[in-house]
Amino acid sequence: WPLAGSGAAAVCSLVAAAFAASRRARRVSPRRPAAVVDAMVPRRVASTQVIDVATTHAAAATGLSAKEDAEQLCRAGLFDAALRAARSSASTGAAQAAALAGLRRYEEAKEAAAQDSEMLAAIGRLQRQSAGDFDFAEVYGDALAGRRRGGITSFAPCAERPLLPDFADFVGPVEVWRKDKGRGLYAARRVVAGELLMVEWPLVRAMGPASGRVDYPFRLAFQHACATSRRAARASRLLAGGGADPPMAMLEDLGWDREDAEAEVESGLVSPDDERADAIGWTNCFNSFGCSALYPAIAMTNHSCCPNATTVAVGDANFVRANQSILEQEEVCISYFDVLRPYEQRQEETQALRFACACPRCSFEKTLPEVLRTE
Repeated sequence: WPLAGSGAAAVCSLVAAAFAASRRARRVSPRRPAAVVDAMVPRRVASTQVIDVATTHAAAATGLSAKEDAEQLCRAGLFDAALRAARSSASTGAAQAAALAGLRRYEEAKEAAAQDSEMLAAIGRLQRQSAGDFDFAEVYGDALAGRRRGGITSFAPCAERPLLPDFADFVGPVEVWRKDKGRGLYAARRVVAGELLMVEWPLVRAMGPASGRVDYPFRLAFQHACATSRRAARASRLLAGGGADPPMAMLEDLGWDREDAEAEVESGLVSPDDERADAIGWTNCFNSFGCSALYPAIAMTNHSCCPNATTVAVGDANFVRANQSILEQEEVCISYFDVLRPYEQRQEETQALRFACACPRCSFEKTLPEVLRTE
């Protein structure tokens, strides 16, 4: 079944939503939800070290070759930095092809892959997925096989990550608009239930939740990423965090499609200070299974206690799918926490997250007798 197909997609969405309701991981960030992980899906490429980027950046200063540097940056998902490193070496065909594919320059990637049939097949798959064509078997096949074997695939160390991401980034019929309550994600046209809205590979991954108390791994990872990748540095300027009203940002500003994504100049590669890095992680990261991950584009979605979209993590990628029909110009919302709770408990949760939820459900339940709001 192709996940992009409306009929099969709706069925898959309902299944994912059912798992989501029962398997939602505990969220630690004050504004972002933990990634909802399908119970069947193994985290095949989850990090077991502080972060790929931090390791790469430190090693580069101690004599890491250009080839090794490019490969580690590809595994870290910093494809703009990987391409710069690959082009400084004459023997980095695979890394250069992977970097170009990560930057969504698929035809150039195929030329760089030359006769590597396995790499060419993977690039072709990513190119197809970038248009929203995700096949059910390729997304869930490994997970279903692991479930039949009676286990979940163990975490893979950073050195064993593939050069290419498992899935391509995809942006469907959604746009970022600014309205009365600030930035948010809105439907650019009518969306049917089950439709795939976004897929994103994490920009930064780190062990441990990105909370204010144990945030050092993410802080270090994000600062190294910003000193290495133009996309990460741009995200540090555009993402919310620290209380100030963030600037307007388009989804293309937060992805790999910007023309300056692989600029050779180092201007703009400025790491945020500790306070700013912590605020970005605390506000935007998804946390689950002891790891935190930053998805800059998906971070544009706001919370609702009656969400019309669901996030499902497949490996390290995050899929956003409509769980009901959404009208054109209607806001797309996800839930930041388990919303199967009484009104008062949900309000306590949102207050801890430093915002007040005024979604239709909360607005209605606020008028109910106290016994109905607390039980």
